[in-house]
Amino acid sequence: MSKFHKTVAVLGVLGLFIVLGLSASPGLFTIDEFVLFAGADAMARGHGFFVQNGTPELQSGQLRLWILILGENGYTPQYPAGSAIVGAPLLALLGTKGLMLANAVAALAAVFVLYRMTTRHFGGQSAAIVACLLLLCCSFFLEYAFAVWPHTVEMLAVLVAASLALDIIHAQKPQAWHCVLAGVALGLGLHFRLSVVLAGAAIGIAIFLLHARPVRPLLLIGLGFLPFGIAASLINWVKFGTLNPATYGQSNGGGTSLSAHLVMLVVLVVLALGAFVFKKMLGEERYRRKLVVGCALAVLVTLAVGYQFAGAYLHGFWALMVDAKALADPRSGVVALDNGTQLFWGFWKKALGQSLPWMALALPALIGRGYLTGRTRVTLLLLFLVWSLPFFPKDWHGGLGSNMRYLLPLVPFFCASAAPVLVDLWQRAKQPRIWVLSGLFAGFVILVAWSKFMPSGQGGAHQMLPTWILLGTAALSLAWHGSKKPRLLSQGLLLAGALSAALASALALQDYRNAQLTRQDAVEYSRAHSGLPDRAVAYVPSRYLIGWALRGGHFAALPHEQSGKIDMALLESALAQGYRVFIWPQYINEQLESDARFDLVLTDIGMEEARLFEIVSSTAREP
Repeated sequence: MSKFHKTVAVLGVLGLFIVLGLSASPGLFTIDEFVLFAGADAMARGHGFFVQNGTPELQSGQLRLWILILGENGYTPQYPAGSAIVGAPLLALLGTKGLMLANAVAALAAVFVLYRMTTRHFGGQSAAIVACLLLLCCSFFLEYAFAVWPHTVEMLAVLVAASLALDIIHAQKPQAWHCVLAGVALGLGLHFRLSVVLAGAAIGIAIFLLHARPVRPLLLIGLGFLPFGIAASLINWVKFGTLNPATYGQSNGGGTSLSAHLVMLVVLVVLALGAFVFKKMLGEERYRRKLVVGCALAVLVTLAVGYQFAGAYLHGFWALMVDAKALADPRSGVVALDNGTQLFWGFWKKALGQSLPWMALALPALIGRGYLTGRTRVTLLLLFLVWSLPFFPKDWHGGLGSNMRYLLPLVPFFCASAAPVLVDLWQRAKQPRIWVLSGLFAGFVILVAWSKFMPSGQGGAHQMLPTWILLGTAALSLAWHGSKKPRLLSQGLLLAGALSAALASALALQDYRNAQLTRQDAVEYSRAHSGLPDRAVAYVPSRYLIGWALRGGHFAALPHEQSGKIDMALLESALAQGYRVFIWPQYINEQLESDARFDLVLTDIGMEEARLFEIVSSTAREP
């Protein structure tokens, strides 16, 4: 690529981010984003890490908004403090769009880091261009680039650390700054998303296993990580009263406690010990047969003792990677429809492979020789395995949304792995442009046809069609990899790759649009609720209260997350202290309607289709 073409490409990517950034809605998507907003708002107002949502006289678990934690000095977000620290000045300057700016900058940087990593370790410049195109145009990456929750910051941290780890593993004497910077990336990432520690574990095992002299680079990585780990410990001491740097402040439940992942920790220890044995014994001929027998016995013991974990892991693999319809979530927001699809709070959530059916093209690179070095393959497989351990066994899918946001940090590595295969297919095919254009056209036509003419409609186009395309492309990839790669089969796989890329692009575009509409709804509802009075408690979806909530005397509340019940003691206390109480119509339940102590009065506050009700004491209504 010439200097001119590189300049055009860079300006094109920058232009794309500027256009999307300016046009993106500033609304919030979920309660998670509201809590991140609340943390930054508290920091900007000088309250430190603690959110002001209640008074000493007015207390209730329902003011905790589901995922605030009652810490040492009040309510505090369960999430790491990085989003609040970075977001506070940006929020003050730019509003909620300022909270999205850190994600957008991280996403932009991730594109260039992916280009560098792919150029160095995944097939060169041509593969790097393809990898960046897959990430930008054929994945759900941009949906999170313009969001509040910091998934692209986490992705950048993992990508930088893993890219540098590959440099370290392939260097006889790695540069010290590579090692320290990898630790810094992991340390910074820890202050935004705790799951970054999974990447750290995988990278550490990979370096220990694959580098001839692993002690020095591991110590330097630890040196880079250390100040950030200490800072996280001190922040958590202030927030939660614990020096654990990787905690959400909960002792149980929610999948966020350390004890909930003991199996994962045991597996990591076993992996480290196995790496040590493998490293020491494989090089000696006399140990090789014993090592094979030992590995076979270890597998048998694992299946015998941990068959429940293995079964749960395999089910999670299928549900999170192949077919999201297999998820069994008992919560009321997950609804199985008669047409065979499943709605997740109004969205057709997709497994990673349903969002990225072209992902199957990475198989030849990950399981065979010729595209990646053995060290790169082992590093990637370790990263995929370790990252999956807390998510797969628990079917931990991330709640409301169209895709598997927890798996976003893995997406660049699938892009990089599929890219050299696509470049190879292009070179092998006769008239490759025709095959690619035909595949792109076919992908869009099949998507439209399925949406219009199949009984499952648009839902099936999201949750059924991509599953078949994924499995078909995977089968074709494996057949091609196991053959002598004849031209006709190469052309067929190139066609399938283009078709799956077109499908992924169209689905990502729809998902991005749906996310933006959801965010814009939050903006409009927040504007409609701006007329709520002072000294009030509002049982309203928190993301619909931006601009009103968290001000002095403005308290947001939510019903019980599972039962939907209202805290009647909070209602009594609030009304007795002169607060007015309002409620979202969908939160009104039989418990509230049947309680003789309270009456419901329709107000003119809110959108036409969802006017708020005021809860008043029944005695106040007596003539």
